[in-house]
Amino acid sequence: MTDEVVVPGGTVDAAISVEDVSKYYGPFPALDRVSFRIGAGESAALWGPNGAGKTTVMRCLLGLTKYRGKIAVAGHDPVKDGQQARTAIGYVPQDLPVQPMTIGEMVAFIAKLKRADQKDSLDRLALLGLQNEVNKEIRALSGGMKQRLALALALIGNPSILLLDEPTASLDAKGRADLLQLLHGLKRNGMTLIFSSHRPEDVLALADRILMLDGGVLAEEQSPGAFKSTLGNESRLVVFLRNGHMQTALDTLTDIGLTGSGEGKVVSVPIRVDQKALVLSAMARNGVDIEDFDWEQYAWTKR
Repeated sequence: MTDEVVVPGGTVDAAISVEDVSKYYGPFPALDRVSFRIGAGESAALWGPNGAGKTTVMRCLLGLTKYRGKIAVAGHDPVKDGQQARTAIGYVPQDLPVQPMTIGEMVAFIAKLKRADQKDSLDRLALLGLQNEVNKEIRALSGGMKQRLALALALIGNPSILLLDEPTASLDAKGRADLLQLLHGLKRNGMTLIFSSHRPEDVLALADRILMLDGGVLAEEQSPGAFKSTLGNESRLVVFLRNGHMQTALDTLTDIGLTGSGEGKVVSVPIRVDQKALVLSAMARNGVDIEDFDWEQYAWTKR
């Protein structure tokens, strides 16, 4: 593999390089000889069913887990040169850990960790519309505000690469549109994005390339056009839980003859459109507190 990535109009330096990377948990491969490169200023989506390896890829890029193979993040090995690699990365988790502090205190804490300018770090709040919330307790924030804060924190220190794990999962339609617009702006300014999402519409709106993962294997890379052509093969209901009753939700699906999967606070199940009310009412009867749900076309074709 070279140190450059071919993009429309020429080549660019690779911001992220993953070469023959494997990660095992005991005898089971979470990643199996995965290789890809993301060019500087590109946006790449990680796509695949739950357990495909999307989160493991991010953990490897962040140097949070050991692996076989080679990874370079902005030219640095995330395990051997962890501090340098993490300086180049801003990470937006799906769920921001709730700490007993205010937004302003959290910003100051992260700025100190990143050795970033305090005033510049507070300016990141304005970018996300949080400049008037510095004294608000993090535990008092809504899901959407927590997600905006997570992005503001990730941008502290001016990283060149942004990793996002399900960035729109807890947002309503307007929040999703606003976030995608902001991410487009960051990309136009040269930031490299790599993100996972359960939402095909987010992938089509933001990704230059889609990395199709299944069972820890990079099955193929697709262009947005090719990805769009696979939509409609299957539809699914995606349910966002408020109370964290994941097992109850999955057991409910089994009781009504369906097979779902869950990750974090998100449950997804392939169904026909006429089964949507059946699923939602059964979950409600069993005490599953539903925060939101989406009906999506599911883009995944095994080849």
